[in-house]
Formats: sequence, C-alpha cells, structure tokens
Amino acid sequence: MPTSSTSLWALILAGGDGIRLRPLTTQIVNDLRPKQFCPILDGETLLDHTRRRVDLLVQAYRSLIVVSRPHEAYFRDLATELAPDRLVIQPHNRGTAPGIVYPCCG
Repeated sequence: MPTSSTSLWALILAGGDGIRLRPLTTQIVNDLRPKQFCPILDGETLLDHTRRRVDLLVQAYRSLIVVSRPHEAYFRDLATELAPDRLVIQPHNRGTAPGIVYPCCG
C-alpha cells in the first residue's frame, strides 16, 4: 500500500556525543559540543539543516527530535521553539536503538 506524506512520521536522532568529529567541531566552535549542534554549513547547525530537509517530507507536527539531557545547553533554544511533544529528551545517550525506542514509549 503506498504511503502518503500525510501519514509519515520523522524521527531525527540528535542525542549523540559527536566523538568522531570532535577534532573538527572543536576547531570550529572552541568547545565540546556534539556535531549536530555545530554550525558547520553556512553558519547553520547540522540539526537545522536536517530539520529543513525533513520539513519537505513530513508535516512539522509529525516530526520528533530526540536529544540527550547532557546537551541541554546546546538545544535550549530549540526547546523553546518546538512544541513540547516534538522534542524528546533522553536522560543520557545510550546509542541509536534506545534513541528510536524511547520516543515510542512516551
């Protein structure tokens, strides 16, 4: 059965620690923020670029962003911009599988 864009949901995983790109991101922002919160492309964060691409595919209220509490300083503005039910805050980064399952349990 074909799926229409009105029935699709998006889950953006943004709770990782960004270890592999840390040498690059540290040079860009002079701190230890994960890559998704780093303005690497045109002064815009990787997460913002991803959100704009997702918005082309699904309705805004059908996308969830998963972040980790230890990165709160970097997603604080996002928390005020999004509806509370669109931002899923994990207590800790536990990898991809928990990042996918955690929003489904709430």
